[in-house]
Amino acid sequence: MAYLISSVEPTKGFHPTATSIIHLPPPSSLYQSCLLYLYFTLPPLVFVDTHELTQRGAHYKFSHWGSRDLEKPVHAVSNDPSEVLINVEIPEALEWDEFDGERVHVEVPMHLRYGTPRSTRSRQEHNTDKVGPYEKIQLDWPKAFFLCPLTSMSSCLPA
Repeated sequence: MAYLISSVEPTKGFHPTATSIIHLPPPSSLYQSCLLYLYFTLPPLVFVDTHELTQRGAHYKFSHWGSRDLEKPVHAVSNDPSEVLINVEIPEALEWDEFDGERVHVEVPMHLRYGTPRSTRSRQEHNTDKVGPYEKIQLDWPKAFFLCPLTSMSSCLPA
């Protein structure tokens, strides 16, 4: 069964990278007429630089919806999430291990916007040991999926 493992590193700072490893079990013929996608939904505090993604065009194509204004802090952009859909290149059959399949690595560089300013008083009202001067971010894991023609899927099913 195909599966996805994702991580975001570093967990502190303004420039994390989302790394996803997609394991594709053999045989490679299962995927030959399919497209593989990774879909990210990002909160307003997190954004991808579409110029950086374009530079990685040899590895994947992408579509982006949402705020593209890289300079604005979070309180100056829409509260709506942004979305990134990445069309991941599936390796050629010759590159596959016939027993283990293939692992596809995808790295998506991300950036964090400056958060909403907090007053000294609002920090004192909270337990500063738990909240601190930093804003915590909830980042959903990407979703991976295949888009295959109906004929290729029916040829994979047992008779």
